[in-house]
Amino acid sequence: NFCGKIVKEMLELADAHGYQILLKYTDGHAETENRILGEVANMPEVKGVILFPSDFNLCGRELLNYKIQNYPIVILDRHYKEIEFDIVCHDHYQGAYDAVNQLIEKGHSAIGFISRSFAHVSSRKERYQGFTSAMIEHNKRIRAERVKITDEDVRNIVEVLKEYLMHNDSLTAVLCADNFLT
Repeated sequence: NFCGKIVKEMLELADAHGYQILLKYTDGHAETENRILGEVANMPEVKGVILFPSDFNLCGRELLNYKIQNYPIVILDRHYKEIEFDIVCHDHYQGAYDAVNQLIEKGHSAIGFISRSFAHVSSRKERYQGFTSAMIEHNKRIRAERVKITDEDVRNIVEVLKEYLMHNDSLTAVLCADNFLT
């Protein structure tokens, strides 16, 4: 739903300005992303790239080539520590902070947090920081057992989440920092 809205807006804006969009899909695989970026770089009719990168904040070989060659590229919802790109990004920290504040305003005090690993994915870490800041600001305890960070295989994730919720039956709300887990 989130990505669909982004694509819809891009298509409408491009059409309004006389451009066409060529849409490619990587399924979140860095290797596929590198391959597609390499292919697109050799298409003279393509004048720029809007990239929603794979789930890792690692700048790949082809992406670095784009930057070195000054090729027009805008990155969506990610930023790289190694090199600066033009980006359009959520404020992940503020979003999580605001979500926790709203939960507290609605009377929740036992709030959990679940996410996949923060490794190479800054957005999840920023959401966790927003969660902890809001909890601390409201003098709410952050208990280790209420925070679940997992890299469990997709086949086992339902069981992992069931176990988390069963061991935390006093939770009144859970902030999920990851689309997949949600």
